Amino acid sequence: MLDACSIGCTSRVNHHQSTSPSPSIIIFTVMATDSEDVILSITSSFDQIYADFKSTIEDIQSLKSKYNAEVKKSDAIQFRMKSLQSENERLRKSYAESLNRLTDQIESRTSCQMLKDELKKINDEHSQKENEFKIVIGSLKHENAMRIQVMESQIRSV
Repeated sequence: MLDACSIGCTSRVNHHQSTSPSPSIIIFTVMATDSEDVILSITSSFDQIYADFKSTIEDIQSLKSKYNAEVKKSDAIQFRMKSLQSENERLRKSYAESLNRLTDQIESRTSCQMLKDELKKINDEHSQKENEFKIVIGSLKHENAMRIQVMESQIRSV
């Protein structure tokens, strides 16, 4: 600082010597000018620090606002996720119930088809036995009719 002051003093002294004021005025002027420069420098530094501080506060407030917005988004996403999980669980249960009902229906239809097939088989067997019975009855009637004729002939010949 002495170097800057001495440079400032020298240049001012040289400037004041041309008008030849008294040495005490020169020293006072140099001191006042240096004090003003220091005050201006400090004021300028303070203004810059204050501006930086205000800018930093604004940045912090902006970041806080963005953070709060992100927290709200996160909360909304969490709520939506829980809602989707609940809906997924409900749909899973519904799907399982539908699948169980479908399985029961398939089993019932399979069982019904098996019973129908068995009934058809039994009906076919019954029809076949009925036809066989009719044939046997017809054959027996024919045999009996023949026997009756033979016996009638025997009785007539006796």
